[in-house]
Amino acid sequence: MFETAVAQASWTKPSVASLFTSLFPSVHATGSGTHVRRRVDGGDIVMTPAPAESPSTTGYLPRELLTMAEVFQEAGYRTAGFVANTLVAREDGYGQGFEIYDTLDDGRITEAGRRWIEGHRDTPFLLYLHYLAPHAPYDPPAEHDRFTGVKPSIDIHGSATKDSINFTRTRILGPEDVAELIGQYDGEVRHADAMFGEILDAIEGSGLSDRTIVVLTSDHGEEFSNTAWSGTNPSISIAS
Repeated sequence: MFETAVAQASWTKPSVASLFTSLFPSVHATGSGTHVRRRVDGGDIVMTPAPAESPSTTGYLPRELLTMAEVFQEAGYRTAGFVANTLVAREDGYGQGFEIYDTLDDGRITEAGRRWIEGHRDTPFLLYLHYLAPHAPYDPPAEHDRFTGVKPSIDIHGSATKDSINFTRTRILGPEDVAELIGQYDGEVRHADAMFGEILDAIEGSGLSDRTIVVLTSDHGEEFSNTAWSGTNPSISIAS
């Protein structure tokens, strides 16, 4: 376990690109694909051209970069990826090296992952599962919603709400707001943990526990404050 882990970026696209390529964002240059910057002017959000010296970025993972999946594939492994976050979809280049790479919701990811494990117990494989929970908007299933009895009145998934908190500061979250969001977030964590448990059960049930490496990691974290919000997308890499 790595008790100190630092994400290479504060959001999904560049951080997962770093996970897949082992390169810093300054090298793989995968990001928003835009050449503008956002600033606050008199309470309004204004988009301005990025400085000329800003590094050029692309919205796509460059094809010329070597990915983790391509390394495994070259070594003879079967490769599959199932992702819930559309920011890392196949059409944006993240499917490089995966023979199967589909975008599914969290529940279907678990089902697809179990099927893949059970169907490939006799061959070396790399399986990448990228869940969206825990991620705003927080809405854990009832059986995992055990940490608060109050649903948050704030939908921080909406860009207008996030901008009002992050940039214009026209909305300040009070202690009760933050407590409600954290309670719902904890329920999402419990839900993610349950899905991860199903994957571990599938590995054990297929007799692969003694020869499988499982990596549980995340592309970035969550900051419960009045200044910044970011999602959390746990991903599981399995090499057997």
